[in-house]
Amino acid sequence: MKKSHAVGIAVTLLGAAAILMSMQIPVRNTTSDPGSRLFPMIASVALFVFGILIFLAAPKTKETDFLGRDGWQRLLLIAVELVAYLFGLKYLGFLISTPVFLFAFTTLLDREKKSRLVSRIIYSLVMTGLVWYVFKERLSVAMPAGVLF
Repeated sequence: MKKSHAVGIAVTLLGAAAILMSMQIPVRNTTSDPGSRLFPMIASVALFVFGILIFLAAPKTKETDFLGRDGWQRLLLIAVELVAYLFGLKYLGFLISTPVFLFAFTTLLDREKKSRLVSRIIYSLVMTGLVWYVFKERLSVAMPAGVLF
C-alpha cells in the first residue's frame, strides 16, 4: 500500500470518528443559533471528504522518500521549537514568546530563500500584534500572561 493511500484512509477514518463525536455535542433548540455542533461538524465532514480525495488522488507512479536527512532534521527542529514555544507561553507569556517563536520558525523555514533579517523581525512583531489585537481586544479571549512577567 502506498503512503498516499494509507494517509487517505487514516484521514477518512479520523473524519468519520470526528463526525460521530460531533454528533454527540448538545444543541439548543433555537432558530437563530446555529449551535455549537455546526463548526465541528463542518470540519469533520471536510476531513472525511478530503481523506477520500487524498486516497483517490494517490499518484500512480512510484513514490519517493517522504523526507531526506535534511528534512527529518528540520522536522525535529520544528518539533523542538513548538515544545519550547509551549513552555515559553506558560512562563513568559504570549507577547514575549510568540515573536521569538515566529522569528525562529520563519528563519528555519527560510533556509533556501535567505530573506532579509529585518523582514522576518517585522513579520514576527506584526503577526504577534495582529493576533493579540484580534483575540484579546476584539474577541475578549484571555491570552497567556506567563508566570515570570
